Amino acid sequence: MNDGVAADPAVRTPTAAPSRRFLLVRRMAATGAALLLAAVAALAWGEWRGWPWLAGWSEGWLSGQLGRELCWRPPDAPSGSAPGWRLSLIGPLRLQAADLAVADPAGAAAARPSAPEGLPAGWTLHARDLDLRLRWRDLLAWRRGEPLRIEQVGIGHIAARLQREADGRANWLLERAADAPARPRPAVQIGTLWLREGRLAIDDRPLALQADAVFSLDERGVKLRSGGRWRQQPLSLALETGSPLPWIAAGAAAPVGFALSLEAGATLLRAQGRVRDLLGLRGLDTGFTLSGPSLARVGEPLGLTLPTTASFRAQGRLLREPAEASPWRLQLAQARIGRSELSGDFVLDTAAARPQLGGTLRGRALWLADLGPAIGVPAQAAERQAAAADGRILPDRRFDLPSLDRMDAALTVSLDRLELGEAFARPIAPLQARLRLQQAVLSIDELAARVGSGGQITGSIGLDARGAQARWTTALRATGVPLEDWLRQTRASGAGPWISGRLSGDLLMQGQGRSTAELLASADGRLRLGITQGRMSQLALEAAGIDVAQALGLLLVGDRGLPLRCAVADLQVRDGTATPRVMLVDTPDSLVVVDGALSLATEQLMLRARVRPHDFSPLSLRTPIDVRGTLARPKVSLDTRGLVQRLLPSALLALVTPAAALLPLLDPGDGGSDAGCRDLASRLGTASDRRGAGR
Repeated sequence: MNDGVAADPAVRTPTAAPSRRFLLVRRMAATGAALLLAAVAALAWGEWRGWPWLAGWSEGWLSGQLGRELCWRPPDAPSGSAPGWRLSLIGPLRLQAADLAVADPAGAAAARPSAPEGLPAGWTLHARDLDLRLRWRDLLAWRRGEPLRIEQVGIGHIAARLQREADGRANWLLERAADAPARPRPAVQIGTLWLREGRLAIDDRPLALQADAVFSLDERGVKLRSGGRWRQQPLSLALETGSPLPWIAAGAAAPVGFALSLEAGATLLRAQGRVRDLLGLRGLDTGFTLSGPSLARVGEPLGLTLPTTASFRAQGRLLREPAEASPWRLQLAQARIGRSELSGDFVLDTAAARPQLGGTLRGRALWLADLGPAIGVPAQAAERQAAAADGRILPDRRFDLPSLDRMDAALTVSLDRLELGEAFARPIAPLQARLRLQQAVLSIDELAARVGSGGQITGSIGLDARGAQARWTTALRATGVPLEDWLRQTRASGAGPWISGRLSGDLLMQGQGRSTAELLASADGRLRLGITQGRMSQLALEAAGIDVAQALGLLLVGDRGLPLRCAVADLQVRDGTATPRVMLVDTPDSLVVVDGALSLATEQLMLRARVRPHDFSPLSLRTPIDVRGTLARPKVSLDTRGLVQRLLPSALLALVTPAAALLPLLDPGDGGSDAGCRDLASRLGTASDRRGAGR
């Protein structure tokens, strides 16, 4: 009946489809398990082996980032040798390396002999026994923008060689592609840090520095000792600090204490303070003492223009804010330069293309001799005597003109007193001025100085060092300078000064050269001087006129000051030779007139003084006085021809009668007229008024 009916082929058993799906799932599960097992096995194998196959990849990647070769082998190991390198990824991430070597950049100069032991030529750094640990969660937090925390950084030994050439090439500078964006310094926090021993060799041609250093560090602090030579002088440095961990963490708020001792030749620096960023020297607050043979020796390696001075000792405080490109601030409590005592507050901005120095220089006393080396005058007395023994006293040491182009400056100068030297009884006190240095042009403007009671000196001085030879300009004016107070005039007790009165005048001068001697040898200009309300020793005047009778009389009864009816000097300077247009002193007793020339180029003196008495003198020779020789060795003598003309008739008459020998020595005088001197002073004043109106 229905047994013969065939079965429908579309009808399946209920277990057919699930059975096939199960097989597929089982196969996938088996494959996944196999892959997982293989991954676990690979991870276990990698952990057991220390992932050595990643060493080669990391060498290539890091070498590309640094722009130089980096390898996990000793520098002298054969190429292809296995690195002593082990990486662990399970648990804390840990990297251990027996060696890490970093080569010099391509195109670096050939290594010089100075290098730590075990560091061959062509390599910058070799570190041994590295141990780096960090946690995965810290690495993931760093990826989210948090500071990177490293549990431990340990290094057994480091040998490094830092070398810089005169053209600025340095083996420690890292190259970066021109189109690569500047990246901020990553924030890093280190739990444990140690370096058992480091050795460093430095050869810096621009600084003329060759030194070797030994250092160590841990979380407690850094210790460094260094010795070598700086500018052909012995160098010694010692540095001790607190924990360096805050320096490594970018943006760290806690400063680290340090103590520094540096000796370079005769220059000695002691500093103790705190700093937040050691490498950038930001967040700095330190006290210091500094001493040395000259300020210029300190400024040169720092790229600063400081004057050549006598030996100095300074103490103060140096500060710098933590912000990027912050200026340096110097609070100079005291600086003793020779006999000078200075202080001041200064700001140095090094962020600009040219360093900019500003501030105020103050001083209780500045001795001009202590700045003598700046214009070529030897600082030591023995050196000055040796220079004078050569027959010249004008300094011929060449200026360091390029140093004036190292930086720009704008300073206010305020001195309680300026000591000019032993020839002056009183200093200039006080003195105010503005000092500017701009693009190698030095100027001292707004000069205002008080001399004695009521005397004033004003004007400006300039030095243009932009060319091969410096150009010098001077414009000074003196008004009412009391000579009796200003000049040192040594006389017997109770005797008045040799000369007194109010000195006024002006100096306009210019020249060019590479030393003080060259500037004066090429000088052109004019010097005008005049004395009012003046008096002059009659004894000096009679001695100058070789008036024996009156000089003997004054020695017996005492000297007396004669009023100066006129005392003027007008010197024209051309090509370094000063020629008096007018130079005279007129008193009721005598008239003294000086003519001749003074060469600043050869330092030769060719002056003659003539004295004409106004009154009667029985024993007057009236012979001119010659001043010859050099500035270093002046020679004063009588004009022998004039003297013979006066003495020969006296000797002939002495054959007739001794009393007649006095007749040629009798000088009737000229009556004492002073109209010519008053007229001359009037003409000079009128000419001065016309020139002032023309300006």
